Amino acid sequence: MIFHTKVSATLEGGYIEDEYHNEIPVPGETITFRAELRPLTGDEKDSAERDLIVTRFRLFYPRTITLTALCTVNVNGQDYKIVGQPEPHSIGGRVHHYEVLLERITG
Repeated sequence: MIFHTKVSATLEGGYIEDEYHNEIPVPGETITFRAELRPLTGDEKDSAERDLIVTRFRLFYPRTITLTALCTVNVNGQDYKIVGQPEPHSIGGRVHHYEVLLERITG
């Protein structure tokens, strides 16, 4: 698997507690890595109010990167949401890479 595409992902932030026990949101960390992106489907859905365009890709990324379903992935300036949990793929009994479904809804 050759990873050609430069991808950035925003990992989920958390909360810290101040001296008054109030939760303060902490922004997520952004990481950049190389991955492989393959198109899957594109759908257009007409509704009474607007047209929706749903675009899906499959993202293959190295085992050294940790993504969750709460991360946002940016490819070529466009943000995608992760659908479901990343799937590990093994070769010879070791995890070789992960795959995840990306989705972008516009309209």
